[in-house]
Amino acid sequence: ISGCPGKQAKLELAIGSTKNSSKEVRRKLDASEIDDVDFAKPGRFKYKPGDGLVERLSALMPVDKTDQLDVVLSIWARVDGGKTQRVGYARVKPADIQEWAGNAPAPVWVPCKQMAHLPANIQPGSVLLSMFKSNVPVKDRGTPNV
Repeated sequence: ISGCPGKQAKLELAIGSTKNSSKEVRRKLDASEIDDVDFAKPGRFKYKPGDGLVERLSALMPVDKTDQLDVVLSIWARVDGGKTQRVGYARVKPADIQEWAGNAPAPVWVPCKQMAHLPANIQPGSVLLSMFKSNVPVKDRGTPNV
């Protein structure tokens, strides 16, 4: 997660009412920021390997692509006084998500949109992630439970 304010941040994925989140991650500080950190300014939030994983979402989808619900990515950050708030979101069409091909696809940056109720100085951020879809159950794919 990069480009949003806060001390900590996390990513949430949702399809309809089904949602899962990553663990919260602390802001990565540069040596020049250690003594004088402004958590209201955009920052970087880097996960350790495996910590940024969002558990899989299972949903039944219509065959007609125009009837499928969007996958909503939300960035949640602790901005003011430890209060967690949604600072950015992005909508991804299921038709644009790659099919499982035996390996996870290369990660891509997904820019988020700003929340209308927040001040203009709170940046929505971006997320570097790898997503895939599959109509084959996890146990039949022969892969870890991801």
